[in-house]
Amino acid sequence: NRSFVKRVVYLGKEIVVKQPKEKDRRKWIRFTTMFRDSEVVATLISMEKLKEIGVISNEPIGAVEYRKNKMVYKSFAIYTYVEGEKVEKVDYGKVINLIKKIHMYGYLHGDTQIRNFLKKNEDIATIDCNLKNKRMYKISENMEYFKFMQDAHESSEYISKNIWYYIAKAVFYMIRTKRRVKKYIKVKLRGEK
Repeated sequence: NRSFVKRVVYLGKEIVVKQPKEKDRRKWIRFTTMFRDSEVVATLISMEKLKEIGVISNEPIGAVEYRKNKMVYKSFAIYTYVEGEKVEKVDYGKVINLIKKIHMYGYLHGDTQIRNFLKKNEDIATIDCNLKNKRMYKISENMEYFKFMQDAHESSEYISKNIWYYIAKAVFYMIRTKRRVKKYIKVKLRGEK
């Protein structure tokens, strides 16, 4: 289980409590928390940045961290719950435009799976967004479009197929293949079937 997520009502307000269990367990990520913000703090900062650029998202409430030797061992993010409907095919153009808006401000969404977007009235809201700085410029932007297309195949009509798109597609498949091979090798080394 990658994360613990619980929706609760507190003082009449729906909030979400999330523990990124997988990231809290990884030794390298623990080590890096000695020098930079933890995953939950980065998530809450992302929510603030989204608000600043006019993107509908969760409102941050706070973070709880358990540290040992200056490293985060357990953490929780607390933020408001965003009510909305699942994104449908007719909304794909709006989702792509929202992703483009985030890119325009110099960020990447960080997780463009369809489940991380909701229709709220006539607008699109994003949830579970952890903004990242662009590293590979147009390639990383197009990788986000391509990742969204994995869940929403019909969204391809809203994405321009330029050289950056095809490079991003190749990089996406290389990364996915590397992860699958690595997972396969781990399973084989453990003797699992």
